[in-house]
Amino acid sequence: ADPNFEDGDIEPAPKLIEAVLQNCKGRVDEWIEPYLRITIDRLRRTQKNYLKDLLIAVVGFLTVLKDFSAVKSIC
Repeated sequence: ADPNFEDGDIEPAPKLIEAVLQNCKGRVDEWIEPYLRITIDRLRRTQKNYLKDLLIAVVGFLTVLKDFSAVKSIC
């Protein structure tokens, strides 16, 4: 994730990631861990509460799709 993007520039991204993962189950499994890493990295740098909420929702959704041990290894 590019650190130069402002929070407002990436607000649509969590919604898009969640929609792709919901609608493409089984076809994007190899992307779950990279998306999780990007999401957690951005969550650590985000200032806007609304964006934090969206990112936390993505982390929650990704943990449902992926074994929770992967989340612990990233965090």
